[in-house]
Amino acid sequence: MAKQLIIHADDYGLTRSVSQGIIRAHRNGVVTSASVMINLAQRADIIELLENPSLDIGVHLNLTVGKSVLPKEKIPHLVDKNGYFHKRKTEKRPVNDDGVVIFDDVPVEEIILEMETQIRHFMGFDLEPTHLDSHHHIHTDPKVLEAVIFSALNYNLPLRTINPEMREKVRSRGVRTNDYFEGRFFGIDSINFQNMANILADISDGVTELMCHPGEVSDELGKISGYADERLTEFNVLINPELRALIKKEGIELISWRDLE
Repeated sequence: MAKQLIIHADDYGLTRSVSQGIIRAHRNGVVTSASVMINLAQRADIIELLENPSLDIGVHLNLTVGKSVLPKEKIPHLVDKNGYFHKRKTEKRPVNDDGVVIFDDVPVEEIILEMETQIRHFMGFDLEPTHLDSHHHIHTDPKVLEAVIFSALNYNLPLRTINPEMREKVRSRGVRTNDYFEGRFFGIDSINFQNMANILADISDGVTELMCHPGEVSDELGKISGYADERLTEFNVLINPELRALIKKEGIELISWRDLE
């Protein structure tokens, strides 16, 4: 079995600067895949995706940032009176000791309805999703995971899993997924070339997804995200030509979610 690696960029559509950074990290670097926050994406973001068909693109299912796709009357437990999702780490959307966002107050039917609508909204732009994942890893919550598995089966799409327990459950339901998940390329102390080299040295046979968050810096991004300047630092590592050479030296094949069997 070969060492296969998906280098995946989260948060496409969060801001124009993030979207542009991801596109550049694909064109000029090693990013092979990305996922779209379709409730936030602008028209220019969609146009760039259509102009870059070599970039594997999935749906970054989102229940914690921005406005919902559905009107608030249809999903009253997910949004506030203005139709905005309750933010992570707030009274309505707390996290447990493991950092998992809790959706105890939300009927699973509302979660399925909004997620299915996000996927259909994505497909309405003539985009074909290659996989599903989620913002803030919300599908580590058991209720949300059930909803995401429902959609993965409904659309015959692979689904990101971030730990063995999720992986076992997802595969038991007949959903394709990655063999390993690598989340160590995150945070100011970790987004450097040496750490990336250490991660690559640990890659095992099978399919690994390495999550990253490249982007360009902008005032808009700084106002809404506590992870702003770090995105440019990630971008610079991901476009370093020495990185592609190192991937080859380690005997790793770069793939995308569309290659997953």
